[in-house]
Amino acid sequence: MDKIYLLDGGIGDFLQCIPFINAGKHNNVKYGVITHLLNASKFFEAIGVKPEFIYKFSNLAEKQEIIDLLPFTGTYLPCPRSKYFDRPAFEPESLLFNDRKPVVGLHINGSSFSLNTQKQFGIILKNIPTQLISELLSEEYNLMVFGLKQEIMSLDLCESKNLKFVTYDDPAKSLAFVAQCSAFVGSDSGFKTMSSMSRVPTLVWLGDYVDKPRDEMFISPYLRDGVIELFKYKNLDIDFAEGLKKTKYFLSRALRKNPNYIFESDYGPMILNANDKGVCSDIRRDGYFEKDQILLIRDIIEIMLVKKERINFYDVGANIGTHTLAVAKKFQDRVTVRAFEAQRQIYYMLCGTVAINGLRNVHCHNLAIGGYSGSLDVRLPEYSEHQNFGGFELMTIDKSDNEDMKKNEIESIRVVTLDYFKEEINFLKMDIEGMEESALIGSVDLLNKFKPVCFIEIFKSNQDNIFKIFKKLGYIGFKSNQDLFAFPPDMRITLPSLPQCF
Repeated sequence: MDKIYLLDGGIGDFLQCIPFINAGKHNNVKYGVITHLLNASKFFEAIGVKPEFIYKFSNLAEKQEIIDLLPFTGTYLPCPRSKYFDRPAFEPESLLFNDRKPVVGLHINGSSFSLNTQKQFGIILKNIPTQLISELLSEEYNLMVFGLKQEIMSLDLCESKNLKFVTYDDPAKSLAFVAQCSAFVGSDSGFKTMSSMSRVPTLVWLGDYVDKPRDEMFISPYLRDGVIELFKYKNLDIDFAEGLKKTKYFLSRALRKNPNYIFESDYGPMILNANDKGVCSDIRRDGYFEKDQILLIRDIIEIMLVKKERINFYDVGANIGTHTLAVAKKFQDRVTVRAFEAQRQIYYMLCGTVAINGLRNVHCHNLAIGGYSGSLDVRLPEYSEHQNFGGFELMTIDKSDNEDMKKNEIESIRVVTLDYFKEEINFLKMDIEGMEESALIGSVDLLNKFKPVCFIEIFKSNQDNIFKIFKKLGYIGFKSNQDLFAFPPDMRITLPSLPQCF
């Protein structure tokens, strides 16, 4: 008999298995399901799985009976789990709110199975008082309340412009709406697992009792990463006021009043902006930004350090410091990083990340790199809006993808050329939203003198013109989607996974 991966439990358990399921879809992997989840078949249909069997139980004794009766027990393997989704778990649903206000998700009930089990063992119940919903109603944000239809019908509340209910019988359809939430508040249920795995800031109202499997699987990993916070209670009649106070404080931080917060990324703590739809959003979802490119850059630096004792790495257009952090942290004793960021607010975030990681080998500069030395008057983005700040363009370019960006005050930004510090550059990373060509033209003599390895974004620039610059200098180039790796002629290196463009 073929091996069968066993999916055992409820929504939270199944969500943690989705990355493994997605990876095995083309390998005819087989699954069996033992669950207390109502409409489990709809859940698995939504993620493209047709289980060999679905056995239902309503209590722990029934579950054990099912496990005892399974034939060929040696063929069953526990399905591997993941902490975060590697891509969206479900197809997106239409927006429930059409204004620009942030959305708070709220789920106050545990499953009936969990509640019955807690009652059986005399454990603190998961249900949060429904009073929390009315207490959190606010004109500052929209409230999306999740639950079963009968649960919602029992509430003495009606939908309004900033209060909507998500009550689908299909659990996957309800779960898909979590992606629209900027923050989530919930009991210990599958919905908080959905928000945690999606890296949505989450506050969990958690019964204060020992539950090692719960904590090790669904609480502690996300708590360490800063994705979730906890309010632990022993008696909600007594502790509700404290929980409400903590919830409002949590939301005040999560919902843009101060959009900057510390997030535990794969390479260390970083200061992110909750309003950023670009790099910060990717880090919150995936743990980091452009991992594959960074791994390749670090591999190339390893090769360079075989011949050189120490190198200078220029991160031009550093944004919040993804490449700076990944490079500087790995090569603290052998690589000096100069990180350049023109947007003052983003520059402050970059400096904060460098500081909290203790990176003494990094120098941050609030400068723009261009083809001349001088200044540039720029109307900067409105950082309180949901926008891609890393895609902001200092100058008008033909290939803009941010023409509709909302902007605020005008600031004068200092512009310098690459030879500003009059030092050797060994590795140049440049991502300056369409200004790459002019910056390179203004630094041709420096490129010719030091022959640095170059990693250049070419998405918004004239690619042919950039290719000509490097070909004239004898470089060898490899194209990676919207980026270019360019190597000097004396560095014989090939990148088999990338096409050579010159």
